[in-house]
Amino acid sequence: MRWEFYNKEKFQCPECLQYRFNRMVNENGEFYPDEVGRCDRENTCGYMYHASEWLQDNPISINPFKSKKVEIAPKQIIDGYYSFSEGVLKDIRRYDKEHVDKFKSYFNYSSEFVDFLINELHFTEEFIEHKMNEYRMSYTTEMFDSEDCKTYHGRSCVKYFYVSYSQEIRAIEKIYYEGFKRSKYWPNEILNKKYHCRGVNKSYDINTTEINWCLFGEHLISEHPEKPVIVVEGVKTAFGMSLYYPEYNWVATGSSNRLIHLNFKTEYKVHFIPDSGMVRDKSYTQIWKDKIQKIYGVKFEYEVLDFNEYCSSDEIKDGFDILDVQLKEPERVKGILGTIF
Repeated sequence: MRWEFYNKEKFQCPECLQYRFNRMVNENGEFYPDEVGRCDRENTCGYMYHASEWLQDNPISINPFKSKKVEIAPKQIIDGYYSFSEGVLKDIRRYDKEHVDKFKSYFNYSSEFVDFLINELHFTEEFIEHKMNEYRMSYTTEMFDSEDCKTYHGRSCVKYFYVSYSQEIRAIEKIYYEGFKRSKYWPNEILNKKYHCRGVNKSYDINTTEINWCLFGEHLISEHPEKPVIVVEGVKTAFGMSLYYPEYNWVATGSSNRLIHLNFKTEYKVHFIPDSGMVRDKSYTQIWKDKIQKIYGVKFEYEVLDFNEYCSSDEIKDGFDILDVQLKEPERVKGILGTIF
């Protein structure tokens, strides 16, 4: 039986009572019971009771769908809008690199993100390029006119390719940076529409299409099955930690909402390291534990680290992740990983 989130109306959340609840419907447009769905107040509520879990808890002996049917817009599921190949990825990366080189020569601009890795963290350009290729990442500096049209400004961005365990590109996310920190002025972009239109389906419509998400770096689990897997939230966190500890497969959800997409398998116990912090007297560790327990069909053993135990009260308040701690106190991270493994 299929299910999807109904997105034409918000309902009252059974947990926080705010009208921010996305109910779920079956393939016939019939609502699941009132409590089945997800609150979109991810950081302040986080309630989720997925249809797959409800079906597991309530084997169908009677018909629970008694509500009036609702209209569901026809959806096309993108399950790898490019079959992954080096040729496709190199074509996209080549465009970016030419773009960077052009403006480097004309305006003396380079990527602030990469410059920070070289000048502040002292990684070599060759090693960074190798890891970016491994993670399917590209970077560029976009140029734009000032208001007087006489001067140019650059904004540094990185494109993260979400490649699945089966080697399909599921999504491309563009994030802008100021140095090594995410920009406060330029929002993230999901580039599926742009690149899909260039590719195989000219009739692609972002409003009637769903992304079949995977984790960022998930493809490394099938490419390097000998490496233990560590799951964090931020894509930059996964990439940054891989520079320091390449002996592990560091993968990222990209967002707490995408934690439900655990569609890979491994013989190792998977270790989840959420950010530090508290939401309504709940740690992110407990929130992640609750979410993973509700996911149907997880194919591996796992453990969720209580990261708050390794952080100061100020770090918990600031929402430190493991990369933040690595940049501040590397020996502490060495101790954390030593405890895990």
